[in-house]
Amino acid sequence: TKATTIFAAMELAKRFLKENRSGKKLNSPEKIYEYCLDMKHFDQEVVRVISLNSKLYEISSKDISIGLADSSLAHPREIYKEAIKNGAVYIILVHNHPSGDVMPSKDDKIITQKVKEAGQIIGIRLLDHLIIGNGFYSFKHNKLI
Repeated sequence: TKATTIFAAMELAKRFLKENRSGKKLNSPEKIYEYCLDMKHFDQEVVRVISLNSKLYEISSKDISIGLADSSLAHPREIYKEAIKNGAVYIILVHNHPSGDVMPSKDDKIITQKVKEAGQIIGIRLLDHLIIGNGFYSFKHNKLI
């Protein structure tokens, strides 16, 4: 009975978080971090794409890749597939580091550049890339986008 109660409470919390996130204006790294706070506790690296309209309001959010404890594979085609389907003007790329260290790896920097270049070609701008861990790292804030 206790396990069922705990499971039900966790499910309600998930639904509440989703409802609370829907349609938010994501115009700063702090708001993006708050929006993706659930990723801080993931055991595996997850890549999430947030599609935005021209006013920077969230259209959709989708976890597109789940990796290992220290790596995840994401390709620009998977990243932009959801954005194109949803008519996005901008995207935000977010992934977590289960270790808690938010400093970007060499691979993080390479994929960010590839996603940025792909977005320039198809006309959907990469607004920011955040790494979530013990705090967050914003590629835009650190002038890497």
